[in-house]
Amino acid sequence: MAEEILITSWESHIGTACRGVNWDRHSLSDLRAAVTCVGGPCLASLCRLLAQDYRSWSSGMPDLFLWRFSGDYKGEAKLVEVKGPRDRLSEQQRAWLLLLMDCGFNTEVCKVSPSAKSVW
Repeated sequence: MAEEILITSWESHIGTACRGVNWDRHSLSDLRAAVTCVGGPCLASLCRLLAQDYRSWSSGMPDLFLWRFSGDYKGEAKLVEVKGPRDRLSEQQRAWLLLLMDCGFNTEVCKVSPSAKSVW
């Protein structure tokens, strides 16, 4: 029912000021695809956590949300934390990754490093 809740909420509240919501960032169809890929149980866990303690959990979420929607209500999603050569996970980022894994989310830490020689 996650998609139905999203549609109803979108239609009832679009444009209403709400902390953490940017109505112009994504279309309803993109959000519907993302919700389908994430799945209701994991989405419910995230919403519950943010509703209970937004101040503590409003930072530290992974940098990238990737999803691949293949139609017919199928898809997959992944959250990725990107770290540079001398960058480390903060305690808040560790907490987010553990929470996301506990609710069944596919997560990853991507370590990037500068190339030795530029090919530009």
